[in-house]
Amino acid sequence: MSGMTQWSRGRGALLSALVALSALALAGCVGDDASPRNGGQDLSQLLAAEAATAFAPVTRPARLEFPRDHGPHPAHRIEWWYYTANLRGPGDEAFGVQVALFRFALRSGTEATGWEAGQLYMAHVAISELDGGRFHVDERLARPAAGLAGAQSEPFAAWVETCSARGLSAGGMFPLRLSCPGRNADGEAFGLELELVADKPRVLHGEDGYSEKSDVPGGASYYYAYTRLAARGELQLPGRDAPVPVSGSAWYDHEWGSIGLGDEQAGWDWFSLQLDDGHELMFFHIRDRDGRPVSQRGSLVAPDGAVRAFAEGVVDARPLRTWRSPHSGAQYPVAWRLQSDALDFSLEVHARMDDQEMRTAVQYWEGSIRAEGHHRGRPVAGEGFLELTGYR
Repeated sequence: MSGMTQWSRGRGALLSALVALSALALAGCVGDDASPRNGGQDLSQLLAAEAATAFAPVTRPARLEFPRDHGPHPAHRIEWWYYTANLRGPGDEAFGVQVALFRFALRSGTEATGWEAGQLYMAHVAISELDGGRFHVDERLARPAAGLAGAQSEPFAAWVETCSARGLSAGGMFPLRLSCPGRNADGEAFGLELELVADKPRVLHGEDGYSEKSDVPGGASYYYAYTRLAARGELQLPGRDAPVPVSGSAWYDHEWGSIGLGDEQAGWDWFSLQLDDGHELMFFHIRDRDGRPVSQRGSLVAPDGAVRAFAEGVVDARPLRTWRSPHSGAQYPVAWRLQSDALDFSLEVHARMDDQEMRTAVQYWEGSIRAEGHHRGRPVAGEGFLELTGYR
């Protein structure tokens, strides 16, 4: 594989465990003979407790500093910079967009550089044509050598080859240019060029950015977000003679840690919602191997940016409908009822398109959702994204 990086070709699966990921990266090859149905790694498995003791733990709150903490944290096992957006084009055509840039520490220690660096970067890009029912997804892998991949805090940048997020000012995150090309499973080119501007202040989830995930020592992350961004730019789509101009609302997450799940935990369901009354809701729960929620956390962000963090027992989340993927065979709950007496809301959440499965080396479902219901006694609607991991 030239340059130790290659676009995944739809059916390609890279690993069956983090050890396999490490071996693959060091060998510099990608196999195309295994599908996610037969062993694609689940995103939740990369955050399991095993093999994480050599990496820096997250065991207590810490003072996050910016712009420093916009950049990478290589002593921690895993990190991601996550962008999602719901956009509209001419004629009110609807699109969902995701760009995720991951960093994996393959071994402890940060002294090595170039091809010997113990880090691997991965980019996922996906566009949902929500009115047309088409989903385009691709991924890219690279080692941080010869400028192929990396991240930095000032000016902010995170990139894997030509897929990148770059701050346009010296000391801040925004405005930000998001650029990512790809090829879908049929070999058709697609991509995006967006500029993002913050409409609300930064949100520190959990306890000042310390987000517990499980009762396993070190089972936490540092986690902050920008929950409402103005987005404008264009999409390149298969079969279109010209780029499609779009605008809408985006969400940005940055999270890093070394362990996310305990041995008896199988995956999580994560919701991000932008409501039309000016609030945003971030909520996730972690499931055990029998499918029961065992840990939940979240934040409700007020129109003025004030954050109300919450934990166990505050939100009741019940699946309403499932969809079975014809690609992987996994069955995903793509409609939910979220209800909270303490936060005074009741919402029904539905996928805006069922087939938004990320058919990449790490298999999960991530897609655009809509919400309708009541908040504080008044009708409310919204849009957002849902992430589902650990389903087979």
